[in-house]
Amino acid sequence: MIALGLWLLAAVVLCFSRMDSFWLPWMIVCPLMSEAKWVFSIEGGILTLATHPLFALLPWAEVITWIAIGYVVWKRYILDQPDPPTVDPHVDWTWKERSLLAAVSVLFLLPFIASTIFAGKIETLLPPKNAELKTVPGDGYLLTMPGQEKGVSLVWYNASGATRHHTMKICLKYRGVELEPSEDDSTVFTDGTHWLREFYLQDGKLIPSHLQYVLSTMRPRSSPGVHLIYVTDSLLMSAKEFDGKTQKMADELYQAINKEHSVSNLPNR
Repeated sequence: MIALGLWLLAAVVLCFSRMDSFWLPWMIVCPLMSEAKWVFSIEGGILTLATHPLFALLPWAEVITWIAIGYVVWKRYILDQPDPPTVDPHVDWTWKERSLLAAVSVLFLLPFIASTIFAGKIETLLPPKNAELKTVPGDGYLLTMPGQEKGVSLVWYNASGATRHHTMKICLKYRGVELEPSEDDSTVFTDGTHWLREFYLQDGKLIPSHLQYVLSTMRPRSSPGVHLIYVTDSLLMSAKEFDGKTQKMADELYQAINKEHSVSNLPNR
């Protein structure tokens, strides 16, 4: 019952935190479906983790997964050679056990309805009216502000529905770009030829890191906000200089948006 209680608690956390990518692993480790011995075994752990999309981004993830599958098949059906069961183990279940199973089965609807029931508030954030915009794939804009620092580009990404933004490193990895932290500044990343720095606009705040952003969006029904990514050629300036310039640019953008928002909310005379 302790395991089932922890599993139910995990469902509550997933509902309010909106970490939808963890629903499939959550279903698989249901105590009424999976034994703890299997879940905490090496092969069971690997196959459970393999149901999360971020696992696929790890080096050799596909090879490791197929090795685990091969080992499970070999161990269960070749090495052990189990005899077919003669009696269904569920025949002797009590009415309480059957009722519990029926109640838990209803919870399996959560992955499909939680994102709607616990959806965040709609926060309409638009770039400043004096910004020059060019549409980019992924519901975003290449945004240029008047007097913007030469050589520094800004990409504005809107959220996909109520889904929280990934880190810049994960976002670009999905697009085939590998990023690593720069040696001089951990907040600045590089692909070998460019410097990249991320910020978030969320719930009326300018947030400088993904960790702070995740903590801010953990509140029930919070908005996913906007993901800002600044980019420049690494030959134009150092990582530290780029960090200083982008912090100033992000602050100016934030102030411009707040100014327009304040004006738009003034009562009509």
